[in-house]
Amino acid sequence: MDPELTKFLLSNDEKLVQGYYPKVFSRIQGPALTLQGASHCALHELANLSVSSSTVQKLHVETVQEHFLTSLESWRHQAAVLDAQHDFKEV
Repeated sequence: MDPELTKFLLSNDEKLVQGYYPKVFSRIQGPALTLQGASHCALHELANLSVSSSTVQKLHVETVQEHFLTSLESWRHQAAVLDAQHDFKEV
């Protein structure tokens, strides 16, 4: 389908085309699925903001970095790095 036509149809707050979801989806997604117009746009924007890369980065980078550094530190205290390829050649 033509991208311009798709954008036109889907950006008219369901004046031209109204979406339909089976009841199973409605039960799984809850009321968020049945929102239309401005309410849908506001919820969609909120959901996107909560998972945007900058938000995720601010919330989780420090935690990931701490785990990464802890792992590196634990490897430092091991007696030696195993050379599996060399060990298997000897067998």
